[in-house]
Amino acid sequence: MIGGVWVLAGFASNLAGAVVCALVAAWLASRSGSARRERPAAVLALAITAVWCVTNAAWGPGSLLGSLIETPRNLAWILVLYRLFATDGRDQTLGPIRPLVIALAFVECLQPAVAILGARFAEVPAAHGAAFAVASLLQALVAAGALVLLHNLYAGASAGARQVLRWPAAALLLLWGWHLNLYTFAWSVGYLPDGLMALRGLVAAAMALLLALGSNDRAADLRLVPSRAVAFQSLSLVVIGGYLLAMFLLAQSVNLFGGGIARLTQVAFVFAAATAALLWLPSRRLRGWLRVKVLKHLFQHRYDYRAEWLRFTGTIGRAGADAAPLPERAAQALADITDSQGAVLLLPDGHGGMDLAGRWQWSDLDVPPGPWPAALSAMLERDPRIVEIDDLLHFCFKYKKKNALYCDEAVCKK
Repeated sequence: MIGGVWVLAGFASNLAGAVVCALVAAWLASRSGSARRERPAAVLALAITAVWCVTNAAWGPGSLLGSLIETPRNLAWILVLYRLFATDGRDQTLGPIRPLVIALAFVECLQPAVAILGARFAEVPAAHGAAFAVASLLQALVAAGALVLLHNLYAGASAGARQVLRWPAAALLLLWGWHLNLYTFAWSVGYLPDGLMALRGLVAAAMALLLALGSNDRAADLRLVPSRAVAFQSLSLVVIGGYLLAMFLLAQSVNLFGGGIARLTQVAFVFAAATAALLWLPSRRLRGWLRVKVLKHLFQHRYDYRAEWLRFTGTIGRAGADAAPLPERAAQALADITDSQGAVLLLPDGHGGMDLAGRWQWSDLDVPPGPWPAALSAMLERDPRIVEIDDLLHFCFKYKKKNALYCDEAVCKK
């Protein structure tokens, strides 16, 4: 039953890939005004890929005809990769890449002979297995070499050329990355996995769509920039998925114990892991720590300024009979930016100091009159660094009672 599902999925996937590749090839061929030097090679590669997808849909993945057509398909995409070096003229100056391109083409040209030998000795398990292993290894080597070329293409490009190369490089990364994973897995286990083979048509379709985006006249202005919320939620899903995968692998590894203790160990481990997940994943402190680390290390800017500004103005401008006073809304608007649980708003008192003007969700903090003298305001005005309140309370403030905020002006003057 499962095999039949994969056959049907492979047929639909390859048919969709053939249609998309043919449409994109026809669209690129009709763009007579385009000056991109890789366009003819891309049209040829897409056309061959469409024929290859049709062959897989008709005779199924892994057929001899499909294996034979895969060679000119790969050669065409290697040619596209080489022609992309002409984006900023490097095809005339990077002589060392030509031997690698020739070596990849030579290795790829060995594939038809290996495929024919494998089909000729299909009735001899040892010979057929050896031919399959050699073919898978050669395909993986070609994919690895193409990825090396792709890295040199993008890493060595100028800033302006990278804007143009972004989408074609993404398309080729998808193609050769999938190719490398597929044949590395096939070489290690000795067979082509049905699931990965069934999805090759969708990979071809996605690659063709990325090339279509890159061939747009405004390709340099097109950028995939997810919002911070989407990026953080995606990273959270990756972390959770990695945790579940690690839990599964560790649970399976306890089979090494053998005997009746294996089942008990599995249940105990799953119980402990699930309990730890339920205790830590909903933790607001843990989520806050993870968010700070993500924003600090993975983003160029600390905040999504558009989203923060809209939230700020929405809080400040909130109206109605049930709306909080303006000082409280101002404190909340600033606290929301840093995900603070409470805030106190201090405003100038006309004498250089500051007085309490409003608070939000910080009712247990006792702020007596005149807690912020002119000396402290002058100190902060001279030194515009962000103040760590805990340190400030420790060195500059006195506690008249628990959670009471008061400043010793003599200490501040020091």
